[in-house]
Amino acid sequence: EQITKRRAALATGLYRAAKEVWPTTGSEAGILDLWVADKGALAEGAGPYPLLTEGAVDVFKGVPLGKTLRGDPITAPLMERNTITGGMPGQGKSSSARVILAGASLDSTAEIRIGVPDSNFDFELFRPRCSRYVMGAEDEKIAQILDDLRELDAEVQERGALLIQHQEPAVTRKLADAGIGLHPLFYLLEEAHIAIQHKIYGKEISELLISIVKLGRKRGIHLIVSTQAPTKDSMPRDVTRNCSNGVAFAVGDHVANDALLGQGAYSAGHRATELIPGVDKGTALCKGLSGERSDIVQVYFISIAKGRDELTPIIERSLEAIAKRGTGVPGTTRPARQAEPD
Repeated sequence: EQITKRRAALATGLYRAAKEVWPTTGSEAGILDLWVADKGALAEGAGPYPLLTEGAVDVFKGVPLGKTLRGDPITAPLMERNTITGGMPGQGKSSSARVILAGASLDSTAEIRIGVPDSNFDFELFRPRCSRYVMGAEDEKIAQILDDLRELDAEVQERGALLIQHQEPAVTRKLADAGIGLHPLFYLLEEAHIAIQHKIYGKEISELLISIVKLGRKRGIHLIVSTQAPTKDSMPRDVTRNCSNGVAFAVGDHVANDALLGQGAYSAGHRATELIPGVDKGTALCKGLSGERSDIVQVYFISIAKGRDELTPIIERSLEAIAKRGTGVPGTTRPARQAEPD
């Protein structure tokens, strides 16, 4: 930990960028395992998204997120988890949420809901795959996001009752396939700080997010919160505490760093503050994805640009898989509830 705290100085002495040097504890406490990349070897990023043209996903096994600095593919665990992703504008937070949702979309049992309290195109291409989609900065759009969160919070309780009925502590693959309303559900709140700080609806939105993030995970509900560098005013502490997956792109201070990676992360040397805006775009310090306390991950990039749209073919492929199941887009029709046994 003492060396990790001075990783930038260590990297300088080795004529490397900070992200090209990664010290960890070896096979025992007295052994340092020091990994050093070839100079400039990380400039090319993670490479193409592995499910770009083929392949399906089982969200119970996770989704591809990117590659570690060592070049090892890393999978983001999703079930019984929640995710917070953030950083300075333009560094990759929305792109990382897009990668997670693209993977979830390729599981034909997964339901996708998206709320964007802003006017942007980042998630428009997911619209055909969503059971709920709201985009816009107007008060009525924020109110609609609030209604969707109220509905989701009510569903948390409904799913709890279903688990009791089926005598299971958490959603399993078998229950997800049964068509009884316990399928995996992913809700993304993009630019969450805008909704949370709304002068009329923000307080209730914050309360609902806390409730969902605390109780939803065992019930097959995964909340993804995407925000710019969070503060105590823009992100409730109980939300960040209950997001076991943290994805931190370049941030400006230790407050935002610890809000994304957990209290004490900065002092222990896990510092997204060392990532350089622009230079390290697409590179994030992540917690909860592996057995390590943190990993530096180069996140896959899925283009949505006109003329280079890589997401639409993924969505079309996911819709074809759903059509083969004959169930319709998950969440667009409410499943029939089984009668409670007498």
